[in-house]
Amino acid sequence: MKGLIDIIKNIFRKKMEVKPMKAVEIAYYLIALAREKGFSITNLKLQKMLYFIQREEIRNGRVAFEDRIEAWQYRPVIPNVYYRFAGYGPISIVLDINSRDIIMQEDTKISVDKIFEEYIGQNVWNMVDETHIKGNAWVIASDRGYKSEIRVDDIRREIGALNNVG
Repeated sequence: MKGLIDIIKNIFRKKMEVKPMKAVEIAYYLIALAREKGFSITNLKLQKMLYFIQREEIRNGRVAFEDRIEAWQYRPVIPNVYYRFAGYGPISIVLDINSRDIIMQEDTKISVDKIFEEYIGQNVWNMVDETHIKGNAWVIASDRGYKSEIRVDDIRREIGALNNVG
């Protein structure tokens, strides 16, 4: 009987594990939400929002996604998401998808929705500037070289620097 109880506990434990999403899944959600709420979203803005979502989730003690983030010229970039939507160039990404069709953990959804509401109406170049401030993860990674990985620890250092500013 004890063996059966251990098996059941293991099943529930695995169901309770929070697994990060793929960045492209969050990207599709943001694109759908933007369309539904009457906003446009370019690949540049999408990249910035994904980065801010990751930062918010790390601030909350978890990661939103495990995809690699790199320090490119104008922004932190999630390369696989960037290339998925690169064909749109500087114009808005328009897809016929519904945000309700994208399944997301509730904690992650709260962070994603928070960042969406905070940044969707902002000028994208102000968002770029926000990631280029001394002490931010993009600056830390850029010091290692172009297209260097922005590590979770770099983002934690940025969060610490931001907390010390206020």
